[in-house]
Amino acid sequence: MTLQPIDNFKGRSAAERLHFLFAGAIAHHGTYRHEPTLVEPGEKISIRGSARTIRKEPTLELYGRHLEGAAPLGICPLRPDDTCLWGCIDDDDRKVDHAALVRRVRAAGLSAIVCRSKSGGAHLYFFLSSPMPAADLQGKLREIATSLGYPPETEVFPKQTRNADIDKTGGWLNLPYFGGDGTDRHAVKETGLALSVAEFLDLAERSAMTPEQFMTLKASPDRPSSAHAGGDVTSDEFEKMLARWLRELAGAPHGKRDDILMQVARDVGRCSSVIAIDKPAAEWQARVVWRKLGKNDQEFDQQWKHNVEWGEKKGNPPRLCDGDGGGGRFPDIDGIVVLVGGEEDEWRLTLRGWGDITLPVREVMHFYTFNVKCAARLGAIFDQMKQDAWYQKLRDARDQATFEQIPEAETPEYEMRELLRVFLTDKYRADTLDEILLGKPYLDEDEGRRYFQFKFQKFLLRMDSSFGKLKPNVAGRWVRRAIGKENLIETKKMIKGKAIKVYYVPAEIVDPTPELPLPKVEKPPI
Repeated sequence: MTLQPIDNFKGRSAAERLHFLFAGAIAHHGTYRHEPTLVEPGEKISIRGSARTIRKEPTLELYGRHLEGAAPLGICPLRPDDTCLWGCIDDDDRKVDHAALVRRVRAAGLSAIVCRSKSGGAHLYFFLSSPMPAADLQGKLREIATSLGYPPETEVFPKQTRNADIDKTGGWLNLPYFGGDGTDRHAVKETGLALSVAEFLDLAERSAMTPEQFMTLKASPDRPSSAHAGGDVTSDEFEKMLARWLRELAGAPHGKRDDILMQVARDVGRCSSVIAIDKPAAEWQARVVWRKLGKNDQEFDQQWKHNVEWGEKKGNPPRLCDGDGGGGRFPDIDGIVVLVGGEEDEWRLTLRGWGDITLPVREVMHFYTFNVKCAARLGAIFDQMKQDAWYQKLRDARDQATFEQIPEAETPEYEMRELLRVFLTDKYRADTLDEILLGKPYLDEDEGRRYFQFKFQKFLLRMDSSFGKLKPNVAGRWVRRAIGKENLIETKKMIKGKAIKVYYVPAEIVDPTPELPLPKVEKPPI
């Protein structure tokens, strides 16, 4: 699964984001009478008697009315060019265990989002980052449905693969979140708890795959998502985890204790959301450890109760790793921030009890390398764990990752621009073109150009920059990346009777270092 940055959606309304996410047919949409209908237990709620296909564009306003609960909206995923940006497997089983289905889908390695349907069944949504042919999408959805054990007649959307084949019913599907956060047609977590509209939109936008990635999906029902795939956290498992959390609290360094207590309380609450635990006993054990750290009860009380309640609302309890009997020390990932915009993507991992560490993705993926980096930077030395178990930890955390654009001033391109600016505009400059042979840059004011040779490389070494050890040709490529290849020009100049290869950039590309006036010196009194 490739998660997409969601920065483009910041500031947009939920209706706009839903409109973009479920983009499909532009000439028709569906709706139905949404008054409650009494049915027999286990009977599917049918909308056939009131369903209507409206031959008009599904406007942004209609998405807003859908979220408000004013008028339900159905969308056909088939776009005018017979491509789609999303697809769905429709599970009509009104007795489906939605939480178990979420765990089953995740264990199969699929990026589907499970939502309760109007009838009480489930819709398994797949979202794409760019359109793909409807025929390919439909075929792959049927393959995935079969591998998950659904019968051949299971309905998938798009129902048709060509607009020419759409009948009067329109081939549309009811969208989730009719009525917003108050609906029962919501996305489901592994614990069975509902995702809010905002949580669903964030997850769906991050879960979008390229068509190529989608076509390579292979559901693997037997692949475990963790050491305890397919079941809730057990009481015995909770006791082992609690003992480990309390050991981490007891050994917490100064400055980390409040954060670790907060996380312990939240994890107790997460576990309490799915199993019955002795919360007063857990609180007492944590309080005893807290007192031994020299901390007072007032500080404990300020943290404990509201964080336990926070965890109970969030659900999704942590699990033991393979081989962790509660006595080992394994990294617990509280969050991942994907840093984009640099030379290569990096992940900033928040490790419970240790703080943040930022590493290139390739160093995060290999557990031994990751462990070495944690020891060097954080002083954290974890027990060795199986590589597959580490991958699963990363998958679980990456599914909830957020994205952050690296500030321009922290990018290598910015560093190179600054180095070039200093080199070309500092006081160490040539007074004549001949002096360029001494490694000095020369400003030709008439031409509006700054000339230099790639003795610039010596300057990079002298400045102790991250580019100092690069070969001149590689440094040249970085200069082109930093200022644009059209702004770094190779030419020849006649210098002392010889044609010498030099480079130049337009003078306005770099600003000279501002010259600050000398401070005024007051005359001493006589």
